Amino acid sequence: ELFEHKLFMCSYKDNPLYDVQKYYLHSVNDYDIRDNFPRLTKGNINPAIVQAQYSISLAAIYDFKK
Repeated sequence: ELFEHKLFMCSYKDNPLYDVQKYYLHSVNDYDIRDNFPRLTKGNINPAIVQAQYSISLAAIYDFKK
């Protein structure tokens, strides 16, 4: 109730449009996955690692862009 009251005091009006999520595709890039492309494979990961996650810098793989 306190939260609802504070929303009311800030003139917040609920709107069904707030529940709609939209995503827009900005661009699509293709990359040449050659031998030296940074990636995790079964061949270069210790078998004791059963799950992994990583991020790649787009600037660092610019030379692989098609």
